[in-house]
Amino acid sequence: MRASQRRGLLYALILLLIAVAGVALWRQGRRAGEGFPGFPPDVPLAAVNPFGVNVELSQYDEAELERALNLIEAGGFRWVRQTFPWVEIEPQRGRYEWAVWDEIVAAVREHNLELIAVLDTSPPWAR
Repeated sequence: MRASQRRGLLYALILLLIAVAGVALWRQGRRAGEGFPGFPPDVPLAAVNPFGVNVELSQYDEAELERALNLIEAGGFRWVRQTFPWVEIEPQRGRYEWAVWDEIVAAVREHNLELIAVLDTSPPWAR
């Protein structure tokens, strides 16, 4: 076999290997999109704004609360995570003080924000 024939055969072999590798990668990519056998298909991503902010809204008076929520909205946030201290909501067993917290919930709703309420700080009587 002449050198030019060997070189042509080598090029053909390289092209064949590239084609086989390409087909194998293509098939693997198709299988990867199918998920695992026996598992439900992937859920498409929801069109929900995932951004949020931790806040302490109980420190504000009515005007400051409005300003803070306007800034949160303008910042493109959707979720507001606020702690609700149980010790302040129910300082004594059976005696509830919801006024501050009701105002916060109402204000957050008015701004079409989603509230993540975190119950925190148990009162001494409950320990």
